[in-house]
Amino acid sequence: APTLDDDELNRIGAQIREEFDDDDSSRSEWLSTYEEGLSAITGEDITDDVTNRSDRNLTEVTHPLIAEASTQFQARAIGELFPASGPVGTQVVGETTEELQDQANRVSTYMNYQLTEQMEEYFPDMDQMLFHLPQVGHTFKKSWFDPTLNRITSRFVRAEDFVVEAGAIDLFTAARYSQIIRMSRHEYDRYVDQGYYLPMAAQESDPGVGSLDQEIEGTTPSTLTDNSYVELL
Repeated sequence: APTLDDDELNRIGAQIREEFDDDDSSRSEWLSTYEEGLSAITGEDITDDVTNRSDRNLTEVTHPLIAEASTQFQARAIGELFPASGPVGTQVVGETTEELQDQANRVSTYMNYQLTEQMEEYFPDMDQMLFHLPQVGHTFKKSWFDPTLNRITSRFVRAEDFVVEAGAIDLFTAARYSQIIRMSRHEYDRYVDQGYYLPMAAQESDPGVGSLDQEIEGTTPSTLTDNSYVELL
């Protein structure tokens, strides 16, 4: 991007945005169902298409069955995926020699060190992802080198923030897939200083996006002094 002129960047950006909007529109029905499902878990009133429940003198009862089941799944899954010995195991493909087995053990030891010691965010982020998984049906993990941390990091990406082209069978053959990234202006400026993103004009974005997820988790959106957030695609 730093080597392209503004006209070329704007042309590419406009094309990508148009394609993203098409993909996002194609999942509108799923997104509506997704939001209604999360609202049902939080106990929020879902408007009846025919008549309101109160007009029919029906009692509104919220049963935490799905939330309880999600918590049980989360507890069992994190124990299986994150045992005391570490989440990474290795297997030598083909004929095993002592040298190859030693190498596999070194890889396992180092990666377990990365995930349990170096990447402090990995366990709580994975734990949170496993709470969402049974509610939504699919979640995503994104791993990359973060220049602000100067190391590899891995983060849970919510389903509503991951947009795939409508005709995709899987991610390997998909023509495109996009992530909606929301961060504070301060965090974005740190990435710009590292040369990871190009600078852009300030914009205001609603920090309460994803509030249904936050209500389930019992959290509220953080508020910065200048209330400035950046949304990236």
